[in-house]
Amino acid sequence: LTATTEPFIQSTVQPIQPTTVPLCPEPVTSCSELETPWAESELREALIDFSVKLYHAFSATKKAETNMAFSPFSIASLLTQVLLGAGNSTKRNLESLLSYPEDFSCVHQALKAFTSKGFTAVSQIFHSPDLVLRDGFVNASQSLYGSSPRVLG
Repeated sequence: LTATTEPFIQSTVQPIQPTTVPLCPEPVTSCSELETPWAESELREALIDFSVKLYHAFSATKKAETNMAFSPFSIASLLTQVLLGAGNSTKRNLESLLSYPEDFSCVHQALKAFTSKGFTAVSQIFHSPDLVLRDGFVNASQSLYGSSPRVLG
């Protein structure tokens, strides 16, 4: 047996570990069965409030001699789909405009339940060719709303 007299040198430099956290997380759209009745009630009240605000905004800008027809449900549905990809102040502004509680992740499932009860909204999001959309937003739009955003030609 031979013994070595060389000192053991341990490196203090640690290898850099790649981060596995995605830069843009998937949108949160889950809702438990216990939350569903509450979510549908919240959505119903929010849609009424949004409809009244929208009516007042349109009424303030239209001429007295003109007629106007619009669907608050369709507009709210489209803006709720946009909410899937919104973050920070845009998300807060949309939630406020739509009269939704902050971080109302159940809204998408509740809206889907409304459409299965006879309310139908058909809409399409178009975006600039320069805008790159996250896969999570596109996939969630397709699964929850039945349409994927399209490039505006």
